[in-house]
Amino acid sequence: MNDQTKSVKKKYSLYWLITLLSFLITAVLIWQNSFNKGTLVKISIDSAEGIEAHKTQVKFRSVTVGMVENIHLNEDYTKTIMETRIYPSYDDLLRKDSLFWIVKPRIDTKQISGLSTLFSGSYIELNLGKDDQMSDEFECMNEPPVYAGEDTVNIVIDSHYDRILESTTAIKYKGIEIGQIAGHNYDIKNDRIIYTAKIKKSYASLVSNKAVFWVDSGFSVNFGSSGFNFSIPSLDNLMIGSVNVTTFEHFDQKPLNEWMEFSLYKDYTSAKASTLEDNPKYVILVENNTQDISVGSEVMFRNSKIGEVLEIPYFTDPLDIYDLNKPIPILIVLDIDAEKKAVDKVKAIFDEHIKSGDLCASVGVSNLLLTTGDIINIEINPKKKCSSRSKVYRDYAVIPLVEYESMFDSVHKFGKNLSKVDIEAISKNVNKSLTNLNETILSLNRVVNELESKKTVDKLNKTIVSYNSDSEVYRSLITVLNKLNKSISDLDPTIKKLGQKSNALVFSTSEKDVEPKVSGKK
Repeated sequence: MNDQTKSVKKKYSLYWLITLLSFLITAVLIWQNSFNKGTLVKISIDSAEGIEAHKTQVKFRSVTVGMVENIHLNEDYTKTIMETRIYPSYDDLLRKDSLFWIVKPRIDTKQISGLSTLFSGSYIELNLGKDDQMSDEFECMNEPPVYAGEDTVNIVIDSHYDRILESTTAIKYKGIEIGQIAGHNYDIKNDRIIYTAKIKKSYASLVSNKAVFWVDSGFSVNFGSSGFNFSIPSLDNLMIGSVNVTTFEHFDQKPLNEWMEFSLYKDYTSAKASTLEDNPKYVILVENNTQDISVGSEVMFRNSKIGEVLEIPYFTDPLDIYDLNKPIPILIVLDIDAEKKAVDKVKAIFDEHIKSGDLCASVGVSNLLLTTGDIINIEINPKKKCSSRSKVYRDYAVIPLVEYESMFDSVHKFGKNLSKVDIEAISKNVNKSLTNLNETILSLNRVVNELESKKTVDKLNKTIVSYNSDSEVYRSLITVLNKLNKSISDLDPTIKKLGQKSNALVFSTSEKDVEPKVSGKK
């Protein structure tokens, strides 16, 4: 019995338990180090400057999620491959559209970033994508992505403008940054630059299919009918510029969609003109020079701007400019922000008055002091008829031009008339008048000095005092006046009698008149 008990104890010895535990630990270590080390991904980059194997980390939201294990060149030596191990618990970060870029010290025109890496060394930043598909091959970006982690709408902007806009160039709407340029490529075949840009989703409603983009250098000088305007919106714009966007046409708009295409114009004037291509156009034929009229000059109707000059000169053949017998054509366009029916109605009204000959154009000075061009005034006046040598030019109706006199001609005429004025004679008359005026002032000055002298003032004071109510002269005058009044009162009855009977002073007024009698009768 005792022998059997001992044999059972030997079967459950602790030595076997320790051996089994060691085997499990070894299996776990082998699994973790060989089979469960995480996903190995290949990240290609142009240059691995500042990247070291087993030192450079991969971070997401400042949390280390991986480590670079190996660095080598690809087969054709055009790229550097960074073999990077992403830790097992972060495999979900490897979405197909996830982004990688190197964080290192950067100094550009907009900001200074990555200064913390001066001590810790460069690292690879990861931005989580939204694609459901996973991947193990990525391309590392040379620059940090625009609006990483924010919801944006991608768009494409093509440009024939020769200036290159750098990544992170701001896209602004009324001065508010609503997006940025993300990158650019050059289309050699079509000689244009194609930009990719991102618009913040919170501002996507501000950009529609009718939106127009143009380059804003930050420095604006404008001469127009309203005068001289000068503005510098911001120091950033002056240094690096920006892209402005707005909508000139507010009809038939569609919301912004992913990868919608737009065009980029070199300035506001070009951007504005691009929206007027479908608007009514007319031609004005100028017989003499057009030096005061330029592209963008305003077209006015009843003191309101209704359009602008679209092209000048608008010759069919560019060589026609050398033919002095041919007038210079100016293409104008009506700027009417309304539905097509309303625009067509305005065009019908203008066409009707052109046929009747009472719609005329004239050129006026936009600003007497500072101006880059005159304005074209359109007038409808049934009492004033006008005509042109041509009714149509290049399929556009011609608006007759009347009483054209350029600003240069006006100034020249004024100078010519001014030269006829006898300036020397006017100068002599002015000098003579000034001499007479000086003599008059001197005479007045002498009179004032005499009045201010002490003797004259004293005499005047004595004279005034002598006529005071308490003076002897005043009392004598009063006595004489009283006697005169009494005498007049005494004479008053006599004057009345004389008025009634003119002989009252000779005959007594008490006797009765003698009645004549006839003799021989009783």
